[in-house]
Amino acid sequence: MITANSCRGKVVYVLGLGTSGHGALNSLLAAESIVFAWDDNAGNRIPIEGVTYVDCNDLNLQEIDLLVVSPGIDIFWPKPHPAVAYARRHMTPVVCDIDLFMYNRPSRTDCISVTGTNGKSTTVSLIAHIFNSSKNNKAVVGGNIGFSVLSQPVLSNGESYVLELSSYQLEIMEAFDFKVSVLLNITQDHLARHGNMIGYANAKQKILQNLSFGGYSVIGQDDPRCREIYNSFSKYERLIPISGCFVPGKGVGWDNENLIDNVDGRRIVVLASKDTGALNGQHNRQNIAAAYAVCRAKGVGIADFASALESFKPLRHRQELVDTPMPFKVINDSKATNLDACVKALMHGGNIYWIAGGLAKGPDFSELKGNHLKNVKKAFLIGDAAKLMYKFLQQESVESEICGTLEVAIKQALEAAYLDYKNSKSQNISVILAPACASFDQFDGFEHRGDVFVSLVNDWSTKRSGR
Repeated sequence: MITANSCRGKVVYVLGLGTSGHGALNSLLAAESIVFAWDDNAGNRIPIEGVTYVDCNDLNLQEIDLLVVSPGIDIFWPKPHPAVAYARRHMTPVVCDIDLFMYNRPSRTDCISVTGTNGKSTTVSLIAHIFNSSKNNKAVVGGNIGFSVLSQPVLSNGESYVLELSSYQLEIMEAFDFKVSVLLNITQDHLARHGNMIGYANAKQKILQNLSFGGYSVIGQDDPRCREIYNSFSKYERLIPISGCFVPGKGVGWDNENLIDNVDGRRIVVLASKDTGALNGQHNRQNIAAAYAVCRAKGVGIADFASALESFKPLRHRQELVDTPMPFKVINDSKATNLDACVKALMHGGNIYWIAGGLAKGPDFSELKGNHLKNVKKAFLIGDAAKLMYKFLQQESVESEICGTLEVAIKQALEAAYLDYKNSKSQNISVILAPACASFDQFDGFEHRGDVFVSLVNDWSTKRSGR
């Protein structure tokens, strides 16, 4: 655990007690801070010795030295939380758990930070895997993935913390001191939190403040917003452009068949597309290019990079192939909570029986338009967004059915895919969960939704196989 020594003896108020909030509590208690805390969810207010739970409306916020807010707390849009607004009026610092970590992490350790609308979890996990597969490059993953960043172990000189950072965390953060920072991509997401795409993009690009402190930054070139941001930062020498579609000048990217290191203008072949292990698909090419650029900056050799990539196992809920006895593919892409990620999922080709819906992140689904919809034989729609998606898909001439629940959608989709195979004997049929929506209308998170999906698919497959 990282101890928040910068807060030793100070009065600190922690607002929001999810994973990051409880990590902050433990870190502050270890530093002997005077800790007050609150969460509107009573289930999160677990009795902890040394922590006094007080609603912010009942606390004299003028007496606190620091306000630590969880990423889910609104700090700007649509309206700042009352405690945040009060703290600002009285010049009380407002930080998040990542700031506490950055102020108190072990000296001479490196921090690698990664953000992006899509691919950040895979990229941070891949970077850490490669580091840990190489000599003298121990790394742990934290931030917006897994355990609280403050719960991570104390590392030694030269070892690395690899942090996934969300737009919510970056919006709050003030402490930027990374060895390498990565901005993968920016597409529509979290507009309710940030107000519009400008607010969302501004939060994401804060990660590039790293350049002002002499660190490296890696930025994707496969979407227009990131290209615009890259052009505005291009004067910095330590900026590495990356792409999953082409080879950028002075950057890292892919030609037709190979990953190319062109940072020094010498077009060095790093590896062939057939050597990417389990990270198949166009969407993973950018993740691999980003991981290589980070490893290059950290001194990991090409041979070590390629060897580690081959042994990497993809994360769950991200285009995860479900093991079933069925004669067609079943893919769990519950992590596809936004439109861009969903588009990538629908590029598998063949006949797709698509399960989608949940809590919509925007007012429409027009960004789903494209040739990939031609692969969809039928869509099975769930959750709050079902009617809105149904209307959109009718306009796009995609056969659709409102199912309401995931259980109904799975049964209908699997039966349709099975009948398709029985009639056609095609080997190119898929049932894909790619919701294009958040999960919180019916589930605790995308992981919960994906777990339920896999469980229900296995139940159906067992019954079908036994017939």
